[in-house]
Amino acid sequence: MVFIFLGSLSAIIHGIGWPLVCINLGELIDTFINQFQGNNVSSSDSLTLFSDPSSPALPFCNQTAGIVSDCVDFESEMEKRAITFAIVGLATLVFAFFQISLWVMAAQRQITRMRKAAFRAILSQEIGWFDLHNHAEITSQLVDGIEKVHEGIGDKVGVVIQGLSSFVAGLGIAFWKSWEMTLIVLSLVPLLILSLTFISKAKY
Repeated sequence: MVFIFLGSLSAIIHGIGWPLVCINLGELIDTFINQFQGNNVSSSDSLTLFSDPSSPALPFCNQTAGIVSDCVDFESEMEKRAITFAIVGLATLVFAFFQISLWVMAAQRQITRMRKAAFRAILSQEIGWFDLHNHAEITSQLVDGIEKVHEGIGDKVGVVIQGLSSFVAGLGIAFWKSWEMTLIVLSLVPLLILSLTFISKAKY
């Protein structure tokens, strides 16, 4: 139970990381857009930013006091976003490792208990029971059944919990950022599901 609890907790935190990455990426793009618009950067100048950062055509770090202040704010904002990406990425990597490892260990412990229970159940049978059942068939059914259980309760459960966590966290952040737009998008979900269903049936 401890492995299952910690694995589920790691899966939840891992799932929350992806909406946070999207939010940070959106704010990073907003920072770029605001910087371009605030300094009246044209499309040709914005291309020069990436081809030649030292070009004097760029108004980011000119010698006027106001633009220098904007440049410092822009650089500090970029540093903050980069640090946020690094922290979220590192936390996602760590909790993804614990998510998979703990769920696999929990599944393996459950399978070990099942094998011991099956072995004890077989040994407790009467002698006549072994005359009616082939030992090779019993072994094959036992291995197949345990393998199916391993596939069902292994890391797949953690992936399901991670997906649910991402969905709930993303939906909550979406309502927090703009509940009107979120309701509009959710109203289109049934139409999207019907379209995907029609496409899948037409394809197969």
